[in-house]
Amino acid sequence: MAPTTTTFTLFTLSHLLASIIAAPCIFHKDSYQMIYGIRKGIVHFRLNLHHVPYMTSGWTGVGFGNGMINEIVLERKESYQTDSGSRFFLKKRKINSIDNIHLNERGSMLEGLDAIIIRVMNGRVNVTDEYVRGYTSSFPDRLNNIMVHSTLIKGGMISVTFSRSANSVEYPYDSPLLGCQPWKFVIGFNRIGPNGELYHHATTPVHKTVCIDECRM
Repeated sequence: MAPTTTTFTLFTLSHLLASIIAAPCIFHKDSYQMIYGIRKGIVHFRLNLHHVPYMTSGWTGVGFGNGMINEIVLERKESYQTDSGSRFFLKKRKINSIDNIHLNERGSMLEGLDAIIIRVMNGRVNVTDEYVRGYTSSFPDRLNNIMVHSTLIKGGMISVTFSRSANSVEYPYDSPLLGCQPWKFVIGFNRIGPNGELYHHATTPVHKTVCIDECRM
């Protein structure tokens, strides 16, 4: 049976709808633009940073997870005596600083931040997979699972394309990107030391919950 006009129309609409749905997501603020999406289990990124002075060194990036927690709640088990014997209860104690705290009293690690750091030094671009806990300096992961596809510095613009697996590869340093996860966009071009050490970001990173399945490449 020959296809009818209705069948052809439905076929065209379904393909048009699929092309609309299968689109990357874009975060844009000031001179910072990040285009991202998932394809076959790999999350692809394109960072565009505009208005960068010629031969200026600095850093930017994107983070994943619930790092940079200002206030932490620990739970302690304490006991009190009653006529029927000893009972236990849980009492919450708030701690406003995370300096020198690595384990809570249940033995689990405090959450850190998985970060992809883009450094620009002497006209060269370097992309690394790093991890930061609290207000300490970031450090490179043992396994750098970032694949860099292209870098470009031209006319005051820096453009970098890279990718990584959506699954967590190196626990606890890599955060899974599947489902809906908190992301942090490090907007702007921040100061960097002579040996590549990161100075504190000049502007607070923008927090956004990203559902990566809604962003397709």
